[in-house]
Amino acid sequence: GPGRAGTAPADDEDGHGLAGMRERVAALGGRLSAGPRAGGGFRVYAGLPVEPTT
Repeated sequence: GPGRAGTAPADDEDGHGLAGMRERVAALGGRLSAGPRAGGGFRVYAGLPVEPTT
């Protein structure tokens, strides 16, 4: 999203952040992308495989 003016990202004292998200998504066979958006803000996308329910 566009983010909020005058705010800083939260500190990640546990060390999980994007690296931890990427690791968890990969463990489930998915993919994760993250980075700044052209119009401002930051985008995080996680695609996870799901099996159809019947």
